[in-house]
Amino acid sequence: MAVKIEKWVVAQKKYKLSDKHVQMARELGLNPDKLGKIDNHKQELWKAPLPQFIEEIYFKRFKRKEPATVRSLKDIIAGSKVNKEQKKREKEQKRKERSIYATKLEAVIKTMEIVFESVPYGIDHTMKVLDNARQIITEEKTDRLKYGVIIELAAVLHDIGAIEAQKKHGSMEGHFQELEGVPIAAEIMQEQNYEQSIIDRVCYIVGNHHTPENIDDIDFQILWEADLIENMQIMDCIQNEVTLKQFVANNFKTQTGKNIALNRYR
Repeated sequence: MAVKIEKWVVAQKKYKLSDKHVQMARELGLNPDKLGKIDNHKQELWKAPLPQFIEEIYFKRFKRKEPATVRSLKDIIAGSKVNKEQKKREKEQKRKERSIYATKLEAVIKTMEIVFESVPYGIDHTMKVLDNARQIITEEKTDRLKYGVIIELAAVLHDIGAIEAQKKHGSMEGHFQELEGVPIAAEIMQEQNYEQSIIDRVCYIVGNHHTPENIDDIDFQILWEADLIENMQIMDCIQNEVTLKQFVANNFKTQTGKNIALNRYR
């Protein structure tokens, strides 16, 4: 757009066109580099002067004598600069937000590693679930601003109640993980000053991540699939391709999740 506007600036000055005639010519799709072929009425006397010619073909095309409003090239260029600056500021703001969230998430991961210090498998499983979730987010083109932070946090914290469940209930069964995981997850996120809406949503997922009937949105679905992909390695469903395909069809909704599961276990 910038090059085209610059060409019109040159053409306006060269052919002494008003802002109105430049806008009409641009709406007509005329090429500013070829206006010289039109602006030769002094040599070819039967031709109308360029401004008159533009007015005539403008009326034929649009059935009106002139645009309802006219913007000068100067205003258009100024507006373009303002828009570019605004986009630049927005891009920088998003970059800062991503950097802040990355730093916070790293702190959450370190806390998770401390919790699972006595059970290294828990760390390994959690990071694999996070990797799966990130792959699904990327390939499904999931809205990162709306869902990305929540999904990644839920991936890191989904099993965070396992150790406490074992201590209190003598079992890491899913129900006990859900029960004990919520307050621990909430405290970890509060320490990193996450927004309350994010804390609430992640806690809902953590508190239901073994209860698929409570899946209510794509963030929960992606976490469910990312976790299930890892848990499938000890399930009977992977014993043959028929049962594997049926299990995947019944439990996965994203195409990426289906592809990962089928490629890994077939």
